[in-house]
Amino acid sequence: MRKRDAVAGCCTRFLAALSLHVDREVLARGLKQYQYKSPNLSLFERLWLNRFWSSLPEWLYPAWLAPNVITFTGFCCVAVVTALQMWVSQDMATGLPQWWYALAAVAVFLYQTLDGSDGKQARKTKSGSPVGELFDHGVDAIVSSFTFGLTMAITGLGLHHPLCFVGLLLTQAAFFFSNLTLLHMEAQEYNELDAQEVQVVVQVTLMLSAISPRFIHRPVFLPTWVASPLLALPTALQSGWVYHAADAPSFSIPGLILLISLGFMGVNILLSIIKVTRFYRGRKSNPEVEERLKAGQGVVCFCGQCLTIAAHGVLCYKAWSMACTKDAQFEESASIRAYFIVSAYAFGDTMNHALITRIGQVPFPRLYCTRGAWGMLAFCVAMSVAVTWHRAKWVAVLAMVLLHTQYFFMMKNNLCSCLGIDFFRIKPAKVSAELTDIV
Repeated sequence: MRKRDAVAGCCTRFLAALSLHVDREVLARGLKQYQYKSPNLSLFERLWLNRFWSSLPEWLYPAWLAPNVITFTGFCCVAVVTALQMWVSQDMATGLPQWWYALAAVAVFLYQTLDGSDGKQARKTKSGSPVGELFDHGVDAIVSSFTFGLTMAITGLGLHHPLCFVGLLLTQAAFFFSNLTLLHMEAQEYNELDAQEVQVVVQVTLMLSAISPRFIHRPVFLPTWVASPLLALPTALQSGWVYHAADAPSFSIPGLILLISLGFMGVNILLSIIKVTRFYRGRKSNPEVEERLKAGQGVVCFCGQCLTIAAHGVLCYKAWSMACTKDAQFEESASIRAYFIVSAYAFGDTMNHALITRIGQVPFPRLYCTRGAWGMLAFCVAMSVAVTWHRAKWVAVLAMVLLHTQYFFMMKNNLCSCLGIDFFRIKPAKVSAELTDIV
């Protein structure tokens, strides 16, 4: 009997290390410590977005509509246009019809609206819960990659382009570090120009591409003091949006917008790191505060989480370079599209672990104990054998999507069971008052 219990305990610890098992008692204790604080508002949210989102539950959403249904609908909007993008365009950037740009602009607007108003509906129906935060931010993690994929269509630069690879990685890193401020400081802090402002710019440029593609893609000339730093970039980064002429170089408007957006994302990453660092520096002199640190908090944990996203970047670079090589070898773009999906869902898995640490006090996993890391490694292995079996990369893609989905549903079922709620239905009577402020 003791031997059987020991074996069962070893198996449980092994599955937990691979994120295949969660201790429900630990999760239930962690949920009792859950608190939500509304984040500050960015520039566009203060100007009009927040008022617009707050009005929707009052005059549009019925009282029976669950917030998670709103969140899922927004995800479907962007997922559908991304699927169309991958179906119509081999490199996700060229050959797209004008109606697709209009459809994509509408999809991003609907996603932003639904994502911003689901929390307002939760307050109105008193149906907020930690599950809502997990689902909302988990969807945002995947959609952030999909949204950047739409910007590739605006610029006309495919994912083979180094600038687009850097942009996708910076998009994921900016989202990750923004949520780390929520994990460590227990209140997410947005910058003046943040995700909402980027989404508005994407909507406008997508609609302009649909209405007047010649206008949005016309070359522009810049003053010498602005053009010189851009011309100093490596030649590989200039291709496709810097036009070298005999008289003076010119630049494409979408390319400049992309470069400016990447700059803002880099600044936001740096600001998030500075905020968390200053936060712990201010608490260093108070030992009593150090003793009250929750799971995933502290300088050591923060460094481990930074190492995790850095490792994700290294794996992404390896997978991206292998995909580019395979596509050049076989004169196709299937490998880079497979990489795009794997990268989006691998990042979504890594982000979900951080969210579970935040809301359930489950320790953040080790570097090698996430489905995201194993999924990226599996994709690299699949790319190495794709010469003899072309479907190997798509098997790795399907495995990554299914593993991430399985992890989400495993955590969703455990959370709903601990809280006594339904995921897609409202049960106001069973929702505690302190959980009604979820956004």
